[in-house]
Amino acid sequence: PELDTVLAVVATEGGTRDTNVLVAPRGGEWIWLGLADISVSGPLTVDLVFPNSGENPRRVYADVVKVSAYLRDRDLALEPEVIDLGEVSILDSISVPVLARNLGLDTLQIFSVTLASTGENILSAPLPIPPMSSRTLQLPLRFTWPGPIVDTLVVRSDDPVDATLPVPLTGIAEPFFLVLDNDDGAAVYQEFGEWHTSNAQAYGPSSRYSFLQQGSPGAGATFTGSVPQAGIYDIYEIVPVTQNASQGAQYRFWLNGLPVDSITIDQNEDSGTWVRLQRLYLAADFPLTVEVRDPGNSPGGVVLRADAIKLQQVSNLSATSEDVPVPDRITLFPPHPNPFNQRLTIPIRLLEERSLTLDCYTLRGQWVTRILNRSLQPGSYTFGWNGTNDRGQTVSSGVYVLVLRSGTLTRRQKVLLLK
Repeated sequence: PELDTVLAVVATEGGTRDTNVLVAPRGGEWIWLGLADISVSGPLTVDLVFPNSGENPRRVYADVVKVSAYLRDRDLALEPEVIDLGEVSILDSISVPVLARNLGLDTLQIFSVTLASTGENILSAPLPIPPMSSRTLQLPLRFTWPGPIVDTLVVRSDDPVDATLPVPLTGIAEPFFLVLDNDDGAAVYQEFGEWHTSNAQAYGPSSRYSFLQQGSPGAGATFTGSVPQAGIYDIYEIVPVTQNASQGAQYRFWLNGLPVDSITIDQNEDSGTWVRLQRLYLAADFPLTVEVRDPGNSPGGVVLRADAIKLQQVSNLSATSEDVPVPDRITLFPPHPNPFNQRLTIPIRLLEERSLTLDCYTLRGQWVTRILNRSLQPGSYTFGWNGTNDRGQTVSSGVYVLVLRSGTLTRRQKVLLLK
């Protein structure tokens, strides 16, 4: 390992003039060591002391010392000089780090950081930077419209030479999306079965893999998150570029804890890119869980992989749009048994609290009876009908229509009563 602490001692013929302790010095850049008054003919000595109290050997590097006769009182340098944000999501707040270094001899003040396009100051308070020191600015940014980002951060300070420094800002603002990564913590990512860390990754610092089982289900992992804005979303997965992944990985989807769909894919196809799994209507602040699992019968491959899931908004249309999968919010499942003789079981499922009515009609549209009329919490329920009308009289054999209503949403199922 490399040594992380260096003591610099600057001395002239008059003795030690300055000392400086360097903690984790960065390579490839000039590092300030100290100050000294140097006569024309007097010697200058710079000692670099590398303490190592441990038993393990440490590596140290020394290259060149530069002596400069010109130091400004305040001298601001910014890193990076150009910021490329890449893809960012609209309506999502991000924090952009900018390293501000004062290469001068006096304390420097940064007064403001503004966006050239709006003039908005995004620096929370003036920031002092001591001599020969640095501070990291965490600058909050938020974009409200999709499209290319071409802007400039304008940094104003009391640097006597460059009081205003521009930092070009580029990127692409995409329609709202949310990425759930395997490194996001237990609130987002969980596993069951035996998993291992892979240095190969397509998103984030790492990915995970589990060896496939044959004959019985193997390991699995879940990604969970919620969106702040209701709408239609495409659900994507990404794994590292691979040729040995499962050819029969199963992805299952839950909305607010209720199963809604599943799909099986070959994880090798288009690996390393975002692969679309499903399109769903997501209600705001309702959790979506995507599970990837080894069903135990993959036709090929060695490992099941998990890296990241992306929820990409397609539209914020209401749930009554034809593009929205109806079962996502309210579902009237096929009643059973069908045909029935004495009692019919009617299963329904809700993803949000709703007021419901469930009525029975003849094929001619004549109302028979009301089976349900109340508000229900999210969940799965079953109700029954014993083949009687609203007066408790047994109805004749034939086909009947069950109609479930909630606001503008309507679901229908036909049943056959046999006597």
